[in-house]
Amino acid sequence: MKTRITELLGTRYPIIQGGMMWVGTAELAAAVSNAGGLGILTALTQGSPEGLAREIDRCRTMTDQPFGVNLTLLPTVTPPPYAEYVDVVIDKGIKVLETAGNSPKAFMAKLKQHGVRVVLDTNGPALAEALKVGVYVFKPSLRELSDLTGQDLATEEAQVTAAQQLIHSGQADIVAVSLGADGALVVSATEQWRARSVQVDVQTTIGAGDSFVGGMVWSLGRGDSLVKAFQYGMASGAAALLRPGTSLSQTADIHRLLPHLTIH
Repeated sequence: MKTRITELLGTRYPIIQGGMMWVGTAELAAAVSNAGGLGILTALTQGSPEGLAREIDRCRTMTDQPFGVNLTLLPTVTPPPYAEYVDVVIDKGIKVLETAGNSPKAFMAKLKQHGVRVVLDTNGPALAEALKVGVYVFKPSLRELSDLTGQDLATEEAQVTAAQQLIHSGQADIVAVSLGADGALVVSATEQWRARSVQVDVQTTIGAGDSFVGGMVWSLGRGDSLVKAFQYGMASGAAALLRPGTSLSQTADIHRLLPHLTIH
């Protein structure tokens, strides 16, 4: 499978392993990379920057495929030596750093200078700092977009205008806004689309937003148009509502729901 994501990451499939504390070791990362995805070592699991360096070396004895590193920036009184972990990532030639928690702003220039791509999962002030650098896809809720822009977004016109302001200022290429029971809208520099929610038997709302993003990024990654990616995002989010607990969206449910979407 060849997509923009596989070209960026050097993988066979557009799949990135999440950073998981105590689990993200060389065995798991190598297995994911050997299977065609992007394996991720969890830096803080290794105990020290020196431990991370050893684990990177160990992982390279298990796979000749690309893998990345997760470094979660925790809000602690005595933080780990994050700068030293970043130096290990750079010195060892790691090209993908997945991070969450606090803002990685202090390290972004250095990481970009050395060609390290940063995958960011965060919100609040850390998100605001990341948007100053600029991201590809930004998926806020309506409340998050309102808080970020400081505007009352009571109308669709106001919502689209707020999204376009982020795009025109270079903070995002695509803005997809979730509107709860009212559906969602997606905006780019040249397009805007609105979708109504699909009526389903809701079992849980856990994971619906992540499923929306996953479906949309998967579709964009394989080269689909923005409106097609939006359809997959909406169907994936709705499919997640059908499954109890933390179960994932099922492919059959996604494809069954696609024809029921109303997009304009």
